[in-house]
Amino acid sequence: MSKKSGNRETKKPKKDPGKKKEKKDPNRHDGVS
Repeated sequence: MSKKSGNRETKKPKKDPGKKKEKKDPNRHDGVS
């Protein structure tokens, strides 16, 4: 249970900021351009 909880918590926060940063990168470039 400890290993499953750690894997899920580490994968959730890593994918959350990763997808948000990728979406903001192109959006910010379009606005700056």
